[in-house]
Formats: sequence, C-alpha cells, structure tokens
Amino acid sequence: SERKSVGVCTTNLQAGVITSPNYPQPYPRDLLWAFNIDVPQGCSLRLNFREFRKFSEFNWRLMCFQLGDDYVNITNDTGSFGSWTGSENPPQIQSSATLLVALQTSDDGTLNPGYLANYSQKDRSENEVTRNESFYACCSTLSSGNVTSPGYPNAYPNRLRYTWIIVQPLGCVIQLNFSDF
Repeated sequence: SERKSVGVCTTNLQAGVITSPNYPQPYPRDLLWAFNIDVPQGCSLRLNFREFRKFSEFNWRLMCFQLGDDYVNITNDTGSFGSWTGSENPPQIQSSATLLVALQTSDDGTLNPGYLANYSQKDRSENEVTRNESFYACCSTLSSGNVTSPGYPNAYPNRLRYTWIIVQPLGCVIQLNFSDF
C-alpha cells in the first residue's frame, strides 16, 4: 500500500537538531520520514539521540521487528548502522559520509512522540574511527537470501560488532553456506 505521508529533509548545517514530525506530540500514522544530513569531505558527523520515546515494542523472544512495527533506520553510503524501536536511545552514531535517518511507521493506530536527536560536525583526523564500537543487528525472516558483512565486497569497518539474526518457524532448519570469506 502507498504511504499517506512521505517527507525528506536535507541539511548541510554544521550542527542542529532533528525530530520526528510533530515532536513532542505524536507523529502521524502510515509515514515514511527521512533526514539527509550532508557531511563535507574531511569532516565527521556525530549523531546523538536525546529522546527516543515509545516506538513499537521490540519482540525480544523472536529477536526481530514484527510486521507493522514503527522504527528508525540509520544508514550512510557504506551501509546500515542499524534499526531501532522501543524506548531506549540508539547508540551515538559517527559517520564520515552523508547520513540518512529514516522513520517508518505503520497504520496500527498507536500514537507515539518519536525522537529528538542532535548532530554536529568536526574535522576528522587520520586516526578517527568512523563507526562506534556498538552492537548492530540485521534481521531476516525470509525463507532464503544472502547475508553479507557491512560494505561487502569491500573491507568491513574496524571496531564494529555486527550480527545477523535469522528467524524461522519452529521446526525449520537454517542452512548457511559461505560462498566467499
């Protein structure tokens, strides 16, 4: 189905605040909302969530987002930093490339305030790590597919713990074949 509301904002300011639509009031239902935060060459961007209030509850038993969950996904041109839902702030994100922060919501009728995050840019030194040392997870419920490391076929980033979670119905067997290592 087609989204009722779609929005994309692009900023090239050195520092600022981004929020979900209507924050701190509830964000609209059936929404795809994204911020592009441009990062000049030679600079690094740091994104900190100060508020992350009551998105869909994460189903820890299944270790996966459920169809219809509201979530925030953060990516740059080298890959995904992860997707978050629930009410705990995502970790600090550092990027040396344009960052996309996307909020996707369902039409289940739940009203939630959303998020407030601040970002800032600084000159990047040669030795600076561009991703923090946090846990990132990708989740799949597909019956078949490909699993890759971040940035594949290029080198994956240093100091990154990345996990794939593959969920299948009870009684099913998951077969994993490595074609390149």
